[in-house]
Amino acid sequence: GYHFGILNTDEINAFACPGGTILITTGMIKLLANEDELAAVIAHEIAHIANRDGISSIKSSRWTEALSVIGTEAARSFGPRELAQLVSIFEGSIEDIFKTLVTNGYSQSQEYSADEAALKYLEKSGYNPGALIDVLKRLQSKNVSSKGIVRTHPASGDRIENLSGKVPSFKPDPKSLQIRTLRFSKALKP
Repeated sequence: GYHFGILNTDEINAFACPGGTILITTGMIKLLANEDELAAVIAHEIAHIANRDGISSIKSSRWTEALSVIGTEAARSFGPRELAQLVSIFEGSIEDIFKTLVTNGYSQSQEYSADEAALKYLEKSGYNPGALIDVLKRLQSKNVSSKGIVRTHPASGDRIENLSGKVPSFKPDPKSLQIRTLRFSKALKP
């Protein structure tokens, strides 16, 4: 299952944590124009979870460090100091989750892959896949990609270009669109 949380900050961002937790900032929600755009942001984050991007990043960083310790000590048996160092590497996994998600972010290829998967999720769920492009354009106009947590993402323009020609056609059901618009407007009223 997925779990969602809203972070009360003006920073414009959303991110996925291993295990199915998706956090969206109030700044991101205020940036969005409609429910389809919110669905696009959520679909992108779900793709990170489905692709196990967070787990692979964390495993990669921990195993690289662990293997370097093991490699340098392979010629002799582990003493208390080396064993303590190895244990501390694994104890730092919580720190790695924070560092990976907040400081380092995901790789650019993981971001592109999440964008492409989001298009499919949006199409299958009846939301406008083009809403992802709309969000990226708004992020680009606010120059968000060079600030804060999302500074590790590819530039919004590059992400838009990568999605060019990949966005499935969408014919909205007028009644569903009206219901979603009202629901989104109501949810944002103080």
